[in-house]
Amino acid sequence: MLYKIEQVCSNYFNWVRQLQNDLLSKVCAEEVSKNQVSIEYLANQLTEPNEKWFRSLCNRKDKINNPKKTFLQHLQIIADATIDEKKLIFEIFINNQAIEKSFDDLTADAVHLLRKIDEVKNETIQKSYRGFFSIFYDPVFYNGYPVNQEIVFNRKYFVDAFFEDNEIGVCVLCDGSLGDPDVDHFYSKKEFPDLSLHIGNLVPICKTCNSRARKGEKAPLDFAQVEQFLNWYHPYYRSAKGYTVRFENRGQKIFPFLDSDDPTEKTRLQNFNELIGLEDRWRKKLTHIVRTTIKQLKRAQFENLENKLMEMAESKACEIGHLDSGILHAGYLKRAGEGCELLIDELREEFG
Repeated sequence: MLYKIEQVCSNYFNWVRQLQNDLLSKVCAEEVSKNQVSIEYLANQLTEPNEKWFRSLCNRKDKINNPKKTFLQHLQIIADATIDEKKLIFEIFINNQAIEKSFDDLTADAVHLLRKIDEVKNETIQKSYRGFFSIFYDPVFYNGYPVNQEIVFNRKYFVDAFFEDNEIGVCVLCDGSLGDPDVDHFYSKKEFPDLSLHIGNLVPICKTCNSRARKGEKAPLDFAQVEQFLNWYHPYYRSAKGYTVRFENRGQKIFPFLDSDDPTEKTRLQNFNELIGLEDRWRKKLTHIVRTTIKQLKRAQFENLENKLMEMAESKACEIGHLDSGILHAGYLKRAGEGCELLIDELREEFG
C-alpha cells in the first residue's frame, strides 16, 4: 500500500495455522469417519493446546450459519465428505495459506492463485468449511489463544504489536487519522474463510476505509484473471512505489491523485483509489490544507514564495507516517513550490 509495513506476531500466527492444519488434516484423512471425530479423538492427535482450552474451542459456535453449529460439528461434517472432496478441501487450504507466493515475480504459467471452497460442490461442506474457520477469528481471536504460558494472543495484542513494530501513526491505506482502528480482512473472510486468521490477511486500518462505502468486503484482486494480483497492491507483499501526488481541475474543483509513469503502477494506483475512494476523500482534506498553508504563510517571513513552500514541504515530509494526510500535505506544498499554476495561483493572489 502507501507504506511498506512488516508482519508481526509470526510465531503466534504460525501456532494457529499449525492447529488448523493438524485438525483439518486429521478429519480429511481417508480412513477417518464422522463417527470417529470426538473431542477426545482430536485432543489425542494434538501436542500443543491444553485440553481444557481445546474442549472450550470445540464447543464454540460459529456466528455466520443458521442454525449455528459448533466447532466440533463442523469438523464432523467435513470428516463425512467423500475421499475426493476431502482431498480437494485440504488442497484449497494448503494453497491459500501460501498467499505470499501470489506476489512473487514469476511468469504467467507459474502464477499462484487463490482458490475458493466453492470448488467443492457440496453446499453443506462449504458452510462447515466457512463455519470452522470463522470461529478461529470470532469469537476465539477476541478471547485469545494460549500460545505459551506468558502470552494470550488476541486481537488487542496483535494491534498493539502492529503499531509498535511498524512505528506508524496513520491508516496504512488512506494515510488519514487512525482513531480506534478496525482489523481488516484484506481478502474477505466470507470469500476466503481459510484466511480469517492468516498473518498476511489481517491489517489494522481506520473505520472509514473499512466501511461498506469504501473497502468493506470488496475483493482487491481480479479473481477470474490468469494473474489475479498483477494490478493490485497488498499491505504486506506489495506496497506502492515510484508514485507522485498530482493535481488536476475537475469541474472547478481541484482533485489530488496518485500517479506514476510506469503503466503497471498507474493501473495499481487507479485500482487502489477505487478500492477506498481516496481521491474524493483527499479532495475534501485539501481544502483544509490550503487554508492551513495560507495561515502559516501569513505568520512567516519570506522573500520568495516558491522557496518557502519547498522549505515547508521538506518539513512536512519528515512527518509522513505520523501526520494525518502527511503524503497529501507534503505533496501539495512540493507541487505548489515547483510552480504548479493550479496550486500556486491562489497563493500568489494572497501574497503577491
